[in-house]
Amino acid sequence: MLRRRDDHSASANDIPMLLLTGRGLIRLGNAAASRLFRTPAEQLVGTPISSLLLDFSIVKDQAALHLPVDVGCARMGDWRPTQGLHPDGNRFCLEVSPLETVSLDGEPAFLMRLRPARESCEAIDHLAKLVEAVETSESSVIVTDCRGVVEYVNPAFEKLTGFSREEVVGKTPALFQAEGRSSKLHTQRWKTLKAGEELCCVSVNRRKDGGHYHEERRIRPFVNDRGEITHFVSTGRDISARVQRRERIEYLANFDILTGLPNRALFKDRLNREFIHASRRGGGFTLLFVDLDLFKPINDLYGHATGDLVLRKVAALLRQCVRKEDTVARLGGDEFALILRGVTCREDAGKSLDTLLVSLRRGTVVEGRTLSLSASIGACLFPDDGSDERGLLRHADHAMYRAKTAGGNGYCFFDPKQDGQGGADPARFSGRHLGAPPPTRLPALACKLRSS
Repeated sequence: MLRRRDDHSASANDIPMLLLTGRGLIRLGNAAASRLFRTPAEQLVGTPISSLLLDFSIVKDQAALHLPVDVGCARMGDWRPTQGLHPDGNRFCLEVSPLETVSLDGEPAFLMRLRPARESCEAIDHLAKLVEAVETSESSVIVTDCRGVVEYVNPAFEKLTGFSREEVVGKTPALFQAEGRSSKLHTQRWKTLKAGEELCCVSVNRRKDGGHYHEERRIRPFVNDRGEITHFVSTGRDISARVQRRERIEYLANFDILTGLPNRALFKDRLNREFIHASRRGGGFTLLFVDLDLFKPINDLYGHATGDLVLRKVAALLRQCVRKEDTVARLGGDEFALILRGVTCREDAGKSLDTLLVSLRRGTVVEGRTLSLSASIGACLFPDDGSDERGLLRHADHAMYRAKTAGGNGYCFFDPKQDGQGGADPARFSGRHLGAPPPTRLPALACKLRSS
């Protein structure tokens, strides 16, 4: 018969308790002790306490329990730290109270009370709060092992990508990365992480529905006590809207919003690059200035909306008449500029110029009206007609002015003998003049508008 020395009213379901024989074997264990040691209560019976608590041992020659001094002599109500063992061999921290002497079938026995260590409770509570924070975070979180295999993703990741946790766990991030694992960028990032360094980057990822998005990510390696990388924890957020705004600003700074062609700033940048490229490699190019004839009457007669449509049509025609590597830009109003890469002689340049004039003359349909167009074009070649960018621009503009004063609907190459003169000498006209602009009602209507 078990007779307890004191009356303890604490619930056995709340406090882990073990009853030990004088030899240190477990005679009884309650449900709380079973949960603490992760072992069924019936399997605890007969187990030496030394197999569960590291600093408890049995003196073999005396077949008696050897108690730590601070357990056997401590005052009631005191708790001392110790370490326990789970069935898988993992250690955990707990606390044990002073043993209470009881009588078990007329022989002395010991009643042991245990509880999780306060530090462990605080750690568990901290972990629980951390898990809750991750689960409710608006940032997507990915945890992988040291090989990059996904072990966990939070709900924010599922919402952002459309992939469920079950679809991602056990796979690699290649499932939702748009760059691909074989890319040079991916290789560099993986090298940084394997070196134990934190990585901050912007990635283009793929949603389950195939759509792409930009994500700003921070990836941190986690190491164990031996300094070995065990996991990578990645947090990210969708910055697609910010990237789109930045791209829009960059587009507006470099491209004409009406035609989609490079604007004056981007044109000058490309001219500079072409000048440097040709200077270093001994090549050349042709620079063209294009000014539409009779564009103002179109605006006056049909309105600016129609004029804008005409400019778009002209931009499309110019792009179709040149090669992909050439540049077509709108400088402003009805003025355009072209860079013909690698074209270094007037004969080759003249073929492109003829194509441009004929394409414009064929006309274009705008709002149901067929409008025949013409242009005055000035051309100069590098390096023959100038050794610097400013000179080339001035010479092309001067050649265009000579084509315009000669009657328009034609082109003119730069002539250094007429550079700076007020007009063009027909006897020295170097280019091609297709005659009067194509017949339309526009000149007469424009004169009528001016007289009224």
